[in-house]
Amino acid sequence: MRYTTPDAWQVYVYPRVRSGNDDFFTLSADLVASPYWPTTGARTSWGDARLSECAMRQRSKAGGGTEWRAWATSHHLAVVTSSLDQLEHP
Repeated sequence: MRYTTPDAWQVYVYPRVRSGNDDFFTLSADLVASPYWPTTGARTSWGDARLSECAMRQRSKAGGGTEWRAWATSHHLAVVTSSLDQLEHP
């Protein structure tokens, strides 16, 4: 997963160890515990709320590539919008 920070991308790649896509639960928990998780947490974007749910295993399934891309894109758009707002650009 590619996760946007204000000045870089963080790329998370985990080996498949568990059945299905359950390794994404671990990836999400590691992301939420990392210094790259925004101070606004799950409130940052719709995608961050979904990632937080995965981290806390509040979802029965971890989703798949389509969902993960949507969650990361939601986060990316929130970061870019926030950056533009801080720079006072339209």
